[in-house]
Amino acid sequence: MQLILVRHAEAVDAQSSGTQADEARILTPRGQRQAVGLKDAFRRLGLLPDVIVSSPAIRAKQTADALGSLLPTGSEITVTDKLAVDQLRPRKLSKEIVGYDAETIVIVGHMPDLGIYAAWLLGAGENILRFEKAGAACFRVDGEEIKEGSGVLEWFITPDWLTV
Repeated sequence: MQLILVRHAEAVDAQSSGTQADEARILTPRGQRQAVGLKDAFRRLGLLPDVIVSSPAIRAKQTADALGSLLPTGSEITVTDKLAVDQLRPRKLSKEIVGYDAETIVIVGHMPDLGIYAAWLLGAGENILRFEKAGAACFRVDGEEIKEGSGVLEWFITPDWLTV
């Protein structure tokens, strides 16, 4: 199985967003371009996800929506509270992911949660990967279970790699 962890693209800051709710922040115009650039990068890599799972935060859903055209016809993006800001529990998220019974799964979320999950997949015990906004990392996980240390990092894309 391939797990592609994606940090949401650039979003408006809390003060200029006109909302007090962090989860209501939207992508900036640059963030929208980053999300499309990420989709184009995935297409260049031949990456066609079977499933896209997103945090419920609007900026994450907008990023996931930009990637949605890569999904098989008739597939929809799944939103899970397990990816909400500061709600990450690696074992619980992994159990949900395995339930999709898919080969390639894109997970759209937030920092520091994605860095924590990446470290958990690698068995590193620490937050060793820092995902920039619109950054992505691909992990190969063999076997029927996702557990601590079961992931192998295959590639890591920074936003500088994208054309925005």
